[in-house]
Amino acid sequence: MSVTFTASNQRTTAVWLELDGVPRASGSGRLNAGETRQIQGQAGQTWVARGPWEHDGIVAVYEPTDRVPTWSILEPSTGLPEELERFNNGFYSESLATPQEFLRPDQVLKTIFLFVDFSDAPAAGASWSDEARIIQRISGGADRWLQDTSFGQSGLTVARQAGWRRMPKPATAYSDALCRCLSGSAREYLEDVAALFAGDVDFSLYDFLCVVAAKTASLDLSPAWSGLPPEGPIPTANHPISHAITFGADSYDSQTDHRLLLHEALHLCGLPDLYDGGSVEGAGKANFSSKLVGPWDLMADHQETHHLLGWHRLKLGWLHRSQVLTHFGGGQFEIELTDWTKEDGIHCLMVPLQPSPVETGNSEIDAHNAKVSRAYLIEPAPGGGVLVYSVDASVPTWECPIQIRGDKSEVRLPGLIQPGKTYRHLSSGLAVEVLQETQDGCRVAVSAN
Repeated sequence: MSVTFTASNQRTTAVWLELDGVPRASGSGRLNAGETRQIQGQAGQTWVARGPWEHDGIVAVYEPTDRVPTWSILEPSTGLPEELERFNNGFYSESLATPQEFLRPDQVLKTIFLFVDFSDAPAAGASWSDEARIIQRISGGADRWLQDTSFGQSGLTVARQAGWRRMPKPATAYSDALCRCLSGSAREYLEDVAALFAGDVDFSLYDFLCVVAAKTASLDLSPAWSGLPPEGPIPTANHPISHAITFGADSYDSQTDHRLLLHEALHLCGLPDLYDGGSVEGAGKANFSSKLVGPWDLMADHQETHHLLGWHRLKLGWLHRSQVLTHFGGGQFEIELTDWTKEDGIHCLMVPLQPSPVETGNSEIDAHNAKVSRAYLIEPAPGGGVLVYSVDASVPTWECPIQIRGDKSEVRLPGLIQPGKTYRHLSSGLAVEVLQETQDGCRVAVSAN
């Protein structure tokens, strides 16, 4: 796809523009200080700007996209988002390289609701057994949230297999299996579900299953399950089952809405939990705490928030790489960050916490790139102000791989940095000053060693 963009050199010296290491490509060449030029590029290309002297090397990187129509070449070195090294900490991590076994969220996801009860927890005649009301409570609003948050790249369609079906064992027999689902396995339960419905449901039509259990204290949580190695998917007569959400008693809570489904569905897309899981004892009892992230991301709290942090939107593919500007230190600059109501613009600024060359996507340029596991992200908060948070891909799910920084004195909105305030991270030399709210977001001044 052809994309016209403007290259704007905001440095005090000239730069040399190159297309993916091809110096004679159309639009390449010298760009003087303060000069702008329109360039016809292609989506997926990588453009680099080199300093005028050999020791400068690459000072900026950009991929053409309508979402960021102006490539601003700033005084400090900047580039595309830095991959974070997971250091073999399992399938769920904050690395951008999500394992292929997870669902692709850049499409409309399809699910079907299946309803099961038990000899010790029958659904017949119960006031909460209305299937249509259950589906509306759990999934109503999920499609709109996915469309809005992904800028139209994702969505959800919901089907239903009518009627409650009796599981072959009592609910108490499955409680341990679903407790183990917190560490990745509810296979016994889902195998019995598959046997009940395989004759009537074509599992190949759906990306994941929503299995609703009759209300019982034996199944208290609603975890997600994926057929990850070494277990793999559950075979059935018509199509293997790779992903499911098993809804338990917490799905009947009066505060439960579509955010519970979204939280678990985003696990199926590879996102880790952001809360502190504590220690698990008994039938799924855990000391959950979301205090290190607060109400800023659904993966930390699915009752108080509707928001998803920018790093997770990038990980899911809902942000273009050029919408997350990476700052590699050395100097101070100002930048406007676009708020989340708009699809275009730069939404996040990334600051790796260890020195690293600019990542370009070009194998020759990146051959010497040293991977890091930690970074800071700076982005507008929903409703105004700025968030600063750390991301560590080496920290596994349940151990707070993301932590909100900033002022924690505000109980309702911890970490929110208001205009006129500054956040400083002393050991790295990072300073973020929120200058002012703008029509499209907010303007910040950033400096880092």
